[in-house]
Amino acid sequence: MKSRLFKILAGILLFLLCLLGLALSVVPGKAHTLLRESSETALGVPATLGSMDTSLSGSQLGLEFVDFDIHNPAGFEGAHLLHLGSVVCTLRLTSLLTGTVAVDDLVVENLRLRIVQDGSRSNMAPLLKKIAQGLQGSPPADTEDPGAGTDPGAGPRLALKSLTLRGVGVDLELTGLGDLNVRESATLPDWTLPLDGVRAADGGDPTLGDILAHLLDQLHARALGAIEGVVPKELLPLLRGVSTEELIRDGLEREFLDALAPDAVDGLKGAGAKAAQKLKGLLGDR
Repeated sequence: MKSRLFKILAGILLFLLCLLGLALSVVPGKAHTLLRESSETALGVPATLGSMDTSLSGSQLGLEFVDFDIHNPAGFEGAHLLHLGSVVCTLRLTSLLTGTVAVDDLVVENLRLRIVQDGSRSNMAPLLKKIAQGLQGSPPADTEDPGAGTDPGAGPRLALKSLTLRGVGVDLELTGLGDLNVRESATLPDWTLPLDGVRAADGGDPTLGDILAHLLDQLHARALGAIEGVVPKELLPLLRGVSTEELIRDGLEREFLDALAPDAVDGLKGAGAKAAQKLKGLLGDR
């Protein structure tokens, strides 16, 4: 009787080990798909993953993503917009059976953000616009539909306690603006990214796409703070995602025309439009 029970228990254990092995073999392939779809949904550009390692310790599953890259929008060559050398996290296996994956902490090392402004063309502006649209499209937190506004492609929900960034570098390429040609690099201090206010569109735990969008938005803001000293202050709005049309309208018309007497504005609007066209040419608008 004991021998038979032992065989049954051994068979169950072997079956569970096979299932676990199968799950671990499927995770890397699934991760590639999730990261690509989450990036495309949240940022509007694809992402690729070099490799992924898994490890098991009790009920904890360790994951390491190596060479995770968020691509540039179409039309930009060279290095990717954002490179993450290593992303390490540990998640609780039992949470995989729920709607929210519990991750105690996530550490990202060797990040490299590339900001390109070529005349009116920017590799960051389309992504910042996509992030802003996602925030504006969020329904109220008390919505009756718990899934409202949450795109399935945004990836799984994450209960993430902390996100630490180490070894962060920034490369700025500023060309096509008259004679201005700036190529600068900077290193940012390590920091832990606050996640308290990051929520999904329906007010629930953030999705993987929400985390990616928040990471890029905060990283971009810190990068501009580090490099703003090498960029003419008049052009900083371009690096923040403002279009040349908005820069011309808000810069020329608001700053100068608003300073004139009301009866003089009408007569100068035509001249202002001509000046704007000249400035658009200087900015390489195309």
